[in-house]
Amino acid sequence: MSRVAKRYAKALFQLGVEEKKLEQLENDLTQMENLLKESEDFSLFTANPLISESEKAKILAKLFKGKLSDTGYNFLQLLTSKKRSSFLPDCIEQFRLLLDEHRNILKG
Repeated sequence: MSRVAKRYAKALFQLGVEEKKLEQLENDLTQMENLLKESEDFSLFTANPLISESEKAKILAKLFKGKLSDTGYNFLQLLTSKKRSSFLPDCIEQFRLLLDEHRNILKG
């Protein structure tokens, strides 16, 4: 797991705790994760450094605006604006690890 993904996931997790929106963020990330798994095009799109951040932001707005919480949507746009959208799958995984730890769930 990259340090970048850990940092972003931790920040999102802390925000979720502060705003009492962990469950909502978990749902948002599940939607993103499902699209990454179901659509190879979307997965390639998020990882493609040749697509400009502004173009990615427009496409992500069409896909997710109004379908995610404001916090989840802003997180996705932040990753994009910072040229970190390729870390989305790792951020989702790390967020889930933090959530499991928070809920005292142990994985074998």
